[in-house]
Amino acid sequence: MIRAGIRQMKAMRHTVRIGALAAFLALGAAPTAFAADAAALITQKRCDACHDMKATRIGPPFVAIALRFRADKENMIEVLARKIVLGGGGNWGVVPMVPNEHVSLDEARAMAKWIMERPTQ
Repeated sequence: MIRAGIRQMKAMRHTVRIGALAAFLALGAAPTAFAADAAALITQKRCDACHDMKATRIGPPFVAIALRFRADKENMIEVLARKIVLGGGGNWGVVPMVPNEHVSLDEARAMAKWIMERPTQ
């Protein structure tokens, strides 16, 4: 029973974070506030285990992703968000991206938006 209560508290904390992030996006919060929240989310969800800002690790660097898809930036946010959650392969070589069930689609959209806003030069 205690574990169920702890899980419920963690879920509520998670919901509050997502709600705050959604409020930032809806109200047009300062880009630095959004960037800090999205960067923290990327760190929290351990995306940095496979990705780096500029260096290739297991997966491509964030700036390379932004560069490859910059022509269709708006549509690619949803595509990348779904790839973050569901995984996939074939776009960056033979190593597939594993599914991330611990990342919600809303969190993945925030992360994808942050990635697509990386400077490509």
